Amino acid sequence: MMTRRIKYILAAVCCVLTIFFVSFVWLGSRASDEAEQLRQLVDAPARMVWVRQAKSGAKDVFARGDRFQLMGLDTEDRIGIRVILHGIENYNKPMFTSRGDRIVFSNVPEDKIYAVNWDGTGLQELHSGRAAEVWMDAATGVEWVYRIPSGRAVADEADKTPLTRFQLDNPMMEEMVWDITPVNADTIQLSEDGAYLCSQFPWPEAGLLDIQNGEIIPLGKGCWTSMAPDNSYLMWIFDGPHRNLIFHSMDNRRKWSVNISQAPNVKDHEVYHPRWSNHDRFMCMTGPYDRGIIAGGGEVSVYAGRFNEQMTEIEAWVRVTDHGLADFFPDLWIQPDKGRYHAPDMARVGSAMEPEKIAGERLTVGVKLVELTLVPSLEEIAPYTQTLVVYRYEVIDVLSGHYDRPQILVAHWGILDRKRTDLQTRVGDTVELELEPYGNRNELEGERLVMEISDMQHPLFYDVKGR
Repeated sequence: MMTRRIKYILAAVCCVLTIFFVSFVWLGSRASDEAEQLRQLVDAPARMVWVRQAKSGAKDVFARGDRFQLMGLDTEDRIGIRVILHGIENYNKPMFTSRGDRIVFSNVPEDKIYAVNWDGTGLQELHSGRAAEVWMDAATGVEWVYRIPSGRAVADEADKTPLTRFQLDNPMMEEMVWDITPVNADTIQLSEDGAYLCSQFPWPEAGLLDIQNGEIIPLGKGCWTSMAPDNSYLMWIFDGPHRNLIFHSMDNRRKWSVNISQAPNVKDHEVYHPRWSNHDRFMCMTGPYDRGIIAGGGEVSVYAGRFNEQMTEIEAWVRVTDHGLADFFPDLWIQPDKGRYHAPDMARVGSAMEPEKIAGERLTVGVKLVELTLVPSLEEIAPYTQTLVVYRYEVIDVLSGHYDRPQILVAHWGILDRKRTDLQTRVGDTVELELEPYGNRNELEGERLVMEISDMQHPLFYDVKGR
């Protein structure tokens, strides 16, 4: 009897150990999937850091609350996605140092700036305020943290918001950078030589700051500016629809658009937090926001993308995270001088032309409304004060111009100068509209555009008389 009982016990133990071993192997394989995919994308050792909102249905896309975890991924350690700091806190805009061995972030409720080693050790309070960027002076090896003195500073503040910088390893050494206009801490990056800085001065006026001469070079309107990590002084401005990077050369003679809403599972919905990595060919972002930016949501994941050699499209994507909690503010660090993807010649990339224009002038059509985007509230589009919304129509008759597709998308003003417009058309109604291709209206480039419809695979036009 005892022998039989021992046999049962041993069999049960073996079964448990087998299940544990298989689970361990499977989880280890799963844990390395994201790292392996990222390694294949960049063909070099790489690290990513981001913040994860530690509750479902997250809406804090600016990461100003206190329910976050600091997350990371290393392509070389076979650990997979890990928690860097285990406390549920605020970890606003985590950024790598130049060597990729430390992370600088802000705690907005505390109004403090911190640094921590990649492995989660050595947490150190650096300064008050909010960290905007980290940059190393190659000539001296000194790492600088660019800082907005108050973590409460936001893009649309009317008062001047000074930008200072202090030495990462000697925070008492601080100096003024800019105090003429407000700047946006979320969207600051520097050229390799530190001569130019991109931002909004203030939002939505985007451009470059010539730091030595104290002059702003205006380049356009929009948000989430980012700058090439070399000395080409090429920058992008994120457009109002939150789907395209509008690239600008410093003299604004070269300008082109790159759609970043076609990543896996994004399906042309809005994306956010776009940021250039420390390598010209790579960037990161979050998405999809299929109910708009403010809605957030657990479907929001971190993505890494690789530009083609001409920097005119994303040729490959990796979805780094995929779970039920929202991820925001990613940063991607790639070990310098490794891998086969070399930085392109920035003097030759892009196009000498502006974004492609759709041929033809104004179009007059008789249409029937099939689907509409609800007009959001001012709170939902903040800090924007006006927005366009997209309607989908069935084309019944083309009264002037040429259009040969059965359906068409039209952008109407939903809120203008803080006031809702009189959009009374309902699904099934027929109307006559005078339209112009949306891409032909340069003044709309930085305007907020909300497009929450099920079928977005049609040309987008602008309601000329809807204003």
